[in-house]
Amino acid sequence: MALTIVHLSDLHWDVIFAENVREWENFCQALRLMHPDLVIVSGDLTSTGSHNEKGLQQVRWALDQMELEYLVVAGNHDLGANSFRGQHFPVSEAYENVPWSQTHFFQVFRQPPVVRWNHQGITILAFSVRQHDPDHTLVLLESYLTEETTPVLAFGHYPLIRVSHEGPLATFDSHEYLGETLDDLYRLFYRFPRVQLYGCGHVHVASRRHLFNRTWQFSAGALGLGTSQFWVYQVTEEQLLYYSVLGNGPLTFWNATAVEPSLVEHLDMSQEGSRFGIQSLTSHIQIPSAAHQDR
Repeated sequence: MALTIVHLSDLHWDVIFAENVREWENFCQALRLMHPDLVIVSGDLTSTGSHNEKGLQQVRWALDQMELEYLVVAGNHDLGANSFRGQHFPVSEAYENVPWSQTHFFQVFRQPPVVRWNHQGITILAFSVRQHDPDHTLVLLESYLTEETTPVLAFGHYPLIRVSHEGPLATFDSHEYLGETLDDLYRLFYRFPRVQLYGCGHVHVASRRHLFNRTWQFSAGALGLGTSQFWVYQVTEEQLLYYSVLGNGPLTFWNATAVEPSLVEHLDMSQEGSRFGIQSLTSHIQIPSAAHQDR
């Protein structure tokens, strides 16, 4: 029997749904009819949660209204990525120079930097990370990955590679948020080919791009800001069926972008993108001998 996962991202609750709770309630009802085993939200649950804990409390309440099991990871608006951006964007990306246990995100969701979830021979690793890794997220990930014997689906906020080869989205890169920590994360997953899907958000657009080995990166859109889209995965130990679902919001990347709309009103802008398909999974994988460098 397949495991069904819904992959959402970038809710930005405090600017999208806070004044329109009825729309969220309708969305939750639709999700419940899909009977997912797990809902994963890959970051930016809020727009100002790292500055004001109230936004995270509100979205925690909203997610509980789904009446479905869920996992969340922190995005740069929920847990500021670095002190430099925190200084320049003190409200939207405040940097909390405190241990993980004192961050707003932990105080609301009470979960460690890495959450491991196992079901039907599949392991989910949902993680939150900051530049220079003060929360030891990569250490925890490596520890879990060393123990795993099943296919792993990992979910974070930041894309490991750009979501498109060309066009305006080819300029969006996660290094300004994570710096060399992003490279460390990339190399870590390359060492463990059991990670066969990496789900992320951040860029507010839907894409599917090949990372390395059998691993693919899936970035989910937003539900209000940017491409209104999310992914559904149906997973067995042998294969992953994926398909894209449209939300009620716009299908453009950013409404305020200076780029011509014809360049940004697409889903899955990468050359390897697909809105539905089947990806094979395997537990019998040889470990690569050297880190892959093509990014």
